[in-house]
Amino acid sequence: MDVLYSLLPFEHWSLNFAVYYVAAIVLTHLKGVLFGPGFDVKGKHVFITGGSTGLGLALAQRYAKAGAYVTIVARTASKLEAAVESIQSQVSKDDHSKIQFRSCDVTNEAQIVEAVLSAAKAFQTPVDILVTCAGSAHPGYFEDLSLDDHRRQFELNYMGTLAAIKAVYPSMSERKQGHIVMISSAICFAGMIGYSAYAPSKFALRGLADCLRSEFKCLNIKVTAYFPANILTPGFEEENRLKPTETAEIEGTSPGCTPEVAADVLIEGIKSGCYGITNNLDSTLGMIASRGVAPPNNLFLESLIAPFLGLIATIFTATSDAVAIKAKLGLKKNN
Repeated sequence: MDVLYSLLPFEHWSLNFAVYYVAAIVLTHLKGVLFGPGFDVKGKHVFITGGSTGLGLALAQRYAKAGAYVTIVARTASKLEAAVESIQSQVSKDDHSKIQFRSCDVTNEAQIVEAVLSAAKAFQTPVDILVTCAGSAHPGYFEDLSLDDHRRQFELNYMGTLAAIKAVYPSMSERKQGHIVMISSAICFAGMIGYSAYAPSKFALRGLADCLRSEFKCLNIKVTAYFPANILTPGFEEENRLKPTETAEIEGTSPGCTPEVAADVLIEGIKSGCYGITNNLDSTLGMIASRGVAPPNNLFLESLIAPFLGLIATIFTATSDAVAIKAKLGLKKNN
């Protein structure tokens, strides 16, 4: 190590660190540009659950503009019709026929299988890319949430995603090609008071993505896991209405990002060939700190900052625990 430092033009370690850090970022970007798979989806069939609003709709618009055939799925037909019109307004009239919708409940296995099969038949091409955006958060204190509250979130967020993957898997495995993009959450890196029903369903998606990434490699089916922090959607507005004040306090005053920005970040990550993708610095640090055996996006950079993440995580844990303890004591007094 002394020999290495002797070769450096700077004597102060902090300056050396800064140089390494900037170089790692630049090299990561160049690696993505030069060797990443890019975003060539022209003529591909993209099937997006939760595609009528929010992130799902923003992604559908971008896939459509890139020349893909797009099927969006949700439960409410009127919202789907409006979403299709919105997507069609951003492409040429010749491409309007490349946009379709299927109304179904992703927690109903028969319905999601039928939606996948009928969509493939209508476009005369099987699903090439699955994006699982369907999901919701119902925060609250553990003692106020029923078993049904826990069950509903797990059914939608995890089982709904699993059912969609099961529906597209036979065709993808037979053709030995495909891409599955799973939308999890940054809550995977920082469980906290208020999310005892929501967080486990998103943790489960992370585990599923890690397993399928490995299992599907020999089938040439790519798996991408997205862990976004707060996205400004109608669902997020409802989440904030139910959210305990302590949960909001721990999350801080970050305004979140628009669905359009979140969609652009995801697509940039896909272009670069990343497995795990986040949409802000906090969630990126959380992902690195809890990476486990998932492949890194930049081994050198992540190894460089890893020693500092333990301290950051300890501070966050102590802070959030203090807020939670204060809340529970206050609840006991009120009772």
